[in-house]
Amino acid sequence: MYGEHGNRVQTGGPRPGATAPGHALVLGDLDLGYPLREAGIPVTFMRPKDEPSRFSNAGVGWVEQPSAPKLGAGMLAAARALPGPTVLFVQEDHALQLISRHRASLQPELSYLLPEPEVVDALLDKGRFQQLAAERGLPVPPAEIVATAGDVPAATELELPVLVKPLVWQLERLHADFGAGKAVVATTSAELRAILDRVARTYERVLVQRFIPGDETGVESYHVYVDPDGRIAAEFTGRKIRTSPPEFGYSTAVETTEEQDVADLGRRVVRAFDVKGVAKVDFKRDQDGRLWLFEVNARFNLWHRVGAAAGCNIPALVFADLTGRPRPALTHARPGVTWSRQPRDLLIAREQGVGLVDYLRWLRTVDVVGGLRLSDPMPFLRGSLWLQARDHAERRRNAGRAG
Repeated sequence: MYGEHGNRVQTGGPRPGATAPGHALVLGDLDLGYPLREAGIPVTFMRPKDEPSRFSNAGVGWVEQPSAPKLGAGMLAAARALPGPTVLFVQEDHALQLISRHRASLQPELSYLLPEPEVVDALLDKGRFQQLAAERGLPVPPAEIVATAGDVPAATELELPVLVKPLVWQLERLHADFGAGKAVVATTSAELRAILDRVARTYERVLVQRFIPGDETGVESYHVYVDPDGRIAAEFTGRKIRTSPPEFGYSTAVETTEEQDVADLGRRVVRAFDVKGVAKVDFKRDQDGRLWLFEVNARFNLWHRVGAAAGCNIPALVFADLTGRPRPALTHARPGVTWSRQPRDLLIAREQGVGLVDYLRWLRTVDVVGGLRLSDPMPFLRGSLWLQARDHAERRRNAGRAG
């Protein structure tokens, strides 16, 4: 899929017409690093010391990610030590916000392409995003911002059941307050009151949104790169297969699709918010086939590895544009290309009643296995295996507390 023209935008950092080979500084995981390395791009990971990428042969370097107050200085120091123009690839919301708000100090050393600061802030705040999307005629489920210490009746006007979400994630408290997933559902006023009381220790206000029935396979997404000239340079669509936990969770298995209505509505959302750079637009398809808009993430993510396997390597395209390299050849992203994160997806499938033999037969057909690569086994053996087992156990404990 390829799109239309837009307005010229300003990129962060150097360097129009740059000819140096350049280097990628990745604040993300191996699902972002592998597409870059497969395109022959040097990679240095900046990650916490227990991250699997530390043990990978996919990159040419690894530096420990400093704490949030020192992250900007750490990125600048890393960029000054790397050869050629350094392109920054970010996979997490807190780093995205920091970079967006400190552009002036980062731009001399780092290249990146982001929406305008006010757009980034609006996309990261679910309440602000909800308001702007509704004002622009986009199909967001009805929602209200509710004070956690306030009265419940105002929220129940949305008709139960409802979803309760944080306006802005507090990562250190998210799973303690919201269980193992990204949101919790309330089916009665009493459940809603209990949820508000529980999360009040961290959040003064939350978003209460109409619940769209259906499981996570109804969550579909539009993935796009809007280039420095404001053109849609690459795009594809996808859907979830499984998540951890099974409701409102994090993807453990996904596949590319070819859904024209998802692409059409995705382009409309990107235009409405004037998104530049990369973005993932998340929808949920209801039982009548209607798409509802949930969020827009203006950062890299695991889907870029799936897209690269399908023939649409967006990270490599971004790197080429920001270093002056010739663009890599892109093909139409093939539908049906699958990704599974191991061993978490196996655990989730088994919890959902999928037989082991049936699961292993399916796994043999998977195109990309996240967390495990035979040519690069140490991230799995020394990192992913025990980290995912630990996280899975922790999510189950938190899910029990939230319930």
